[in-house]
Amino acid sequence: WRPLELEVFSDLQRLVMTALVRDAFYQQLGKTAVTVTLRQDQQVSYEPSAVNPIAIGDLAERVLASTATTVSTLLAQAKLTEISGSLRGLSFADMDISRDSLSGYQLAEAVFFYACLKKTDFNRTVLDRANLARAILHQAYLVGASLRNANLHSAELQGADLSGANLGAAICTDAKLSQARLRGAKLLGCHLSYADLSRADLRGADFSHADLRHANLSGADLRDAKLVGAKLIAASLQGANLAGTDFQDAICDSQTFRDVDISQCLNINADHKQLVAESESVVAPPGGDASFNGLARHQYYFEQKSVGLTAQLDRWAQLGDALNDHLDEDGQGDANPPPSASDNTPYPENKTE
Repeated sequence: WRPLELEVFSDLQRLVMTALVRDAFYQQLGKTAVTVTLRQDQQVSYEPSAVNPIAIGDLAERVLASTATTVSTLLAQAKLTEISGSLRGLSFADMDISRDSLSGYQLAEAVFFYACLKKTDFNRTVLDRANLARAILHQAYLVGASLRNANLHSAELQGADLSGANLGAAICTDAKLSQARLRGAKLLGCHLSYADLSRADLRGADFSHADLRHANLSGADLRDAKLVGAKLIAASLQGANLAGTDFQDAICDSQTFRDVDISQCLNINADHKQLVAESESVVAPPGGDASFNGLARHQYYFEQKSVGLTAQLDRWAQLGDALNDHLDEDGQGDANPPPSASDNTPYPENKTE
């Protein structure tokens, strides 16, 4: 091996290799000796009785000294017996592994909190229950990846490719998915409130029972997408392509259908049509929906809708004041005595009204 004192390894390299070596030890524990094949067919063997942190660290250093620097080649060249690419629960928090490849690995429950993953290859990677909150995944590759129950809160996925990915029950609140590709993706029960999906390719995506409240879907391509039972209250679909989009049992409000063509949508019921009619009376914000995102957009439309209610309350207050004045005049004693039984003047039964 090359002298270790001349090698400079990143924290990421040490972390990944140590995890692989540890898994190799424990998978072979009680069976046979652990054998690691290094560069130039050099091998190092450890008996199961030698399992300890010192041995694991020593072997990790030896493997690192014989491999290339990138994570992908490191994982490919470090041939550990009985290892199938499992990095479950490994932490990549705050690390920068942009443009690298972790394609096809088992990264369930891994931590990528605040990690920089620009253009990183996660194609067909298992990321179930992984923590990718606030991770930067600009133009990352997640084709066919499994992200079930993963945490993607406030993750930046602009331009990322998630075609055919499974995000069932994933937490994507406030996620940035503008211009992302989710064609044929499965997002059943996905939490997407306040997410930005503007101009995203969502053709054939399944949003059944997803939470899309306050989400921005303006300009998105939703052809043949499924919104069965989805929550779309205060969501924006302005300018979206909804040809063949299934709205069966979707929960919407008038804002959802503002400036939306529903002529080619599927399963539009009478309530949806009524909401479309109501949406025509809502005043558009200055600058259009593009200048209003998330809570600001919702607040604006709430204020617009409350204008009519405020005017109605003012009207009722005026009527109440007039009624009080009228009752005061009617109860001034002898000045206006009630009619007697012999009085032929008809009693004004509706005077109170």
